[in-house]
Amino acid sequence: VQMQNYASHNFSRTETMKTHASLFLFVVFLSLTLGENLEDEINSLLKGNDGKVPLDFFVMSQCPDAKLCETMYDPILKKLQNITEMNLHYIGSSQNGKSSCPHGDGECLGNKQQLCAKSLYPNRLQWWNFVMCQNENQRQIPSNGKSCAEKYKLDWTSIDSCAKGESGSKLLSESIKYSQSKQVRKSCTMWINGSLFCLHDFTWKECKTHEEPEIINFICNSAKDTLKLPAACKN
Repeated sequence: VQMQNYASHNFSRTETMKTHASLFLFVVFLSLTLGENLEDEINSLLKGNDGKVPLDFFVMSQCPDAKLCETMYDPILKKLQNITEMNLHYIGSSQNGKSSCPHGDGECLGNKQQLCAKSLYPNRLQWWNFVMCQNENQRQIPSNGKSCAEKYKLDWTSIDSCAKGESGSKLLSESIKYSQSKQVRKSCTMWINGSLFCLHDFTWKECKTHEEPEIINFICNSAKDTLKLPAACKN
């Protein structure tokens, strides 16, 4: 019996060592393959976005270029909402938890309102509608936050409290630092599936395409096989 227990113990240790070795080799493989994108890929795996295609827009709430990009992509996002994961990241500067924005304090507050709306209402149909509503009268950001929240039945008191409190400051600071970590300085910069797809800074720049059918085709082709593709992907 002792010999059997000893053999079983050794077998268990051997299997554990094999598992650890496999994990180590896997991490090394990821490091060599993904390079600077390793952190993003690991975070994506941990978050489990169900294979959805990440769309990352680097913007400013009062920037006309941001409004143009967001308005242009609005119908695309609605057609592809089941296979895309939309994120807005804000451009500015942040130091010691205090943020500043290119268009001033009002823009910072507008950024916070939009970040808080997403934080409180992660369903994209809710927070994205809030953003698009504010864009309808962009010069009124942040003062149009309340009317837009009420239009889409979002709790304005919660959004306003978040935006004017520590939570909003933290969300904006983290968002700005993320943009800086990606060395993005222009609004609107659009990434699809982890890499630069297009940039609008007074005019289109560095774009794979800015035509809706081709954008839809690119996103559909980037979606994981496990996802059920919407009708727009089959046209």
